[in-house]
This record gives sequence, structure tokens and C-alpha cells, in this order.
Amino acid sequence: MSAMSKHTPPRAYFHVHHEQMWEWATEPMENRIEYIKKEKPTSEIDTRLRLLKEIPYERIKSLVDTKGQYDAVQRTAWEQYEAVERPAWEQYEAVVRPAREQYEAVERPAWEQYKAVERSAREQYDAVQRTAWEQYDAVQRTAWEQYKAVVRTAWEQYKAVERSAREQYDAVQRTAWEQYEAVQRTFDMEALHRELCPDCPWDGRTIFP
Repeated sequence: MSAMSKHTPPRAYFHVHHEQMWEWATEPMENRIEYIKKEKPTSEIDTRLRLLKEIPYERIKSLVDTKGQYDAVQRTAWEQYEAVERPAWEQYEAVVRPAREQYEAVERPAWEQYKAVERSAREQYDAVQRTAWEQYDAVQRTAWEQYKAVVRTAWEQYKAVERSAREQYDAVQRTAWEQYEAVQRTFDMEALHRELCPDCPWDGRTIFP
């Protein structure tokens, strides 16, 4: 969620991007203008800046208000989800981390022992290496299985909490979005575009036909 949507009412513009007739601003429009000037082909800059127009609030007041309400609901629902998901993840990490450290504490010296045996017994490499590897593998396998068991349990606990929080968020967000879309469908944005941008070359797909 952008800082703009948190602190200011939503603002709508024609032709923020060349392939869309209108859209909601997701950042200060000065940023987009600066990007166009620096990054777009020179032959496109004047057209892009000329057609980039804010749609007057009073012409789409109820749409703006509904979008603002949706943003507020969606933001609150996401914050509620994060409030549940974050401690669940931290709890998962708190369980997994010591298990991982315990695994590494066992695995590391086993590997060093294997390397020490393998290095000093180069002339009898095949026989010694095989034995050393089997010893390492037996220790590593047991430690890894213990670690995986802890991780699996912790992950299942985390997912159970996260899944419930996600479902609650989805339900709230979906309802708010449907309400917003219902209001948006009442606006003929193409007619408003024709009125406010009479010299625009928009063909339904791009401003560069």
C-alpha cells in the first residue's frame, strides 16, 4: 500500500500510461512526470505530458469517495492480517532457528571430521573416504530428519494461523472491492474522456495508434 493512498484521497488521471485511458494514481504524479521526461523516447514525451490530465474530483465525486472507502477498508483488513501473520511468522522462526542451529552444530563438526580423515588419508582415499562419508552421512541424516520434523510442525502451525487470517482479509477485501466496482460501473468514463480530452488520439488501446 503506497504512502499516497494512506494520507490523501485517491486521484484519477487520464493516460498515466499510454495503454490505459484512465487509472488511479499510486504515487505522486510528479514522480511519473519525471520518469517520462528521463526514460521515455524523446518523440513521445510531449504527447504523454499533454495527455496526462487529472480527472476533476467534482466530475467523479462518488467514485472517488467509494474508492477512498475501499482503500480504507482494504488497508485496515491488511493491517489486521499482518497483525496475526507477523507474530505467527516470528513464532515459526523462533522454533525453527534453534533447530537449525542444533542441526548445524552437529553437521559442521561431522563435516570437518570427514574432511580431516579424507585429507590425511589421500593415499587410501577410496576406503577411508567411504567410511568417513558413511559416518558423516549417518550423523547428518539423523540431524536433518530431526530438523525437518521441527520445521514441518512449526510451518503447519504458522500456515494454520496465516490461512485463517488470509481468509478473513480476502472476505473483507472482496466485499469492499465489489462495492467499489458497483459504483465504478455507473460512470461512463469514455464519455467523460471525450468531453475533457477532445484532442486525444486514444483508440481504445493506446495513445500512439
